[in-house]
Amino acid sequence: MDKIIKLKEHIKEAATKQSGEWLRAKLEECISSGNNDSVTIDFDGIDKFSSQFFNNSFSALVIKYKGSNFLSKFNKINLSETGEFLFQSSISNALMLLENIDKREAMSEIVNNAPKKVNKYEA
Repeated sequence: MDKIIKLKEHIKEAATKQSGEWLRAKLEECISSGNNDSVTIDFDGIDKFSSQFFNNSFSALVIKYKGSNFLSKFNKINLSETGEFLFQSSISNALMLLENIDKREAMSEIVNNAPKKVNKYEA
């Protein structure tokens, strides 16, 4: 039996790390169940998105399972153009990270050392 996850019943927006982690846990349950049922993720009513959400849900699983083959089990519906763009960007970044795993530490160092606040330039 196919499963439907109606995000609006569980989260307010697809824009936080916590929301992404919640979805990742639900997706992992579906993956580890061992059945071949498809899962539909319904974004109806969700209008705020961030890369952080997709990085902590789908992309975290791409890295964990070392590829994106499992994504064919999941169908996304009612996802806006902006949401789809962020989803695709996040997946692409995860796949790039997998292809360049030897550079992961250097990439993390760059991200972690980036200034968190940019001061105004005064001439």
